[in-house]
Amino acid sequence: MNTFPYESFNEAVEAAGGYSTWGAPAGTNGTMVVLALLGIAISVISAVMVTVREDALLNHAADRLAEKYN
Repeated sequence: MNTFPYESFNEAVEAAGGYSTWGAPAGTNGTMVVLALLGIAISVISAVMVTVREDALLNHAADRLAEKYN
């Protein structure tokens, strides 16, 4: 059963108004691109912050253990 309503993929793309390789449909103001970049930036910053915090906590615990057993 063929449920695809168009004869070809190109016809479907034309009916949808085209597409962009950045994920934003043709004719938009690029909001999706901005949101994607913002999400990537927030993810990277969060990963760095978690790594720095865990490093500080582990160093503090190691210092306490070194004082206790030395």
